[in-house]
Amino acid sequence: MSRQRILYRVEKNGYAIEEEVLGLRLGNVSPPLYEEFKPALVSAIQLVRQGFWNPYLPNTDLARTLYNSVLKKMRRKGLKRSTEKFALYPTIGTALDFYHGVDCVFLLCDTWYVTIDISMRNNKPFKADVLVNPSYFADKDKLGLFSDNIVGKFGYFKKSFSCRTPLLT
Repeated sequence: MSRQRILYRVEKNGYAIEEEVLGLRLGNVSPPLYEEFKPALVSAIQLVRQGFWNPYLPNTDLARTLYNSVLKKMRRKGLKRSTEKFALYPTIGTALDFYHGVDCVFLLCDTWYVTIDISMRNNKPFKADVLVNPSYFADKDKLGLFSDNIVGKFGYFKKSFSCRTPLLT
């Protein structure tokens, strides 16, 4: 199938590009029960922690590229390798995806998060913190700007930074 036909399918249902980036396939999935944002976030992360995805070593090349690009910039800003957990969680098919427009979440120390919406349409309205177009992965400059944007959303780096108040308990 040509790339152009794949992109057409993506615009129709959105699942193909999410599958390409995150390696998850939904098929025909009924919407989950509605949850407010924070409970939906916690539920999605707990679901992932049941074992189908390694949030510290994402399953696909594109997800690893995204994760490593952001992690590298986070470390330049002061993220410590051994003491601070930085993870990427897919949320495809969860209430967070269906009702809040979030395809994946970067989570730091189980406390701070940045939400991501993956789309081929750069001009679409989005609810997540950051919209990413998969074409960014092939362009180092665009990937760098995207990574800077995510790190900017984590703009809390201070000397008093602590991982003591987790979102997930």
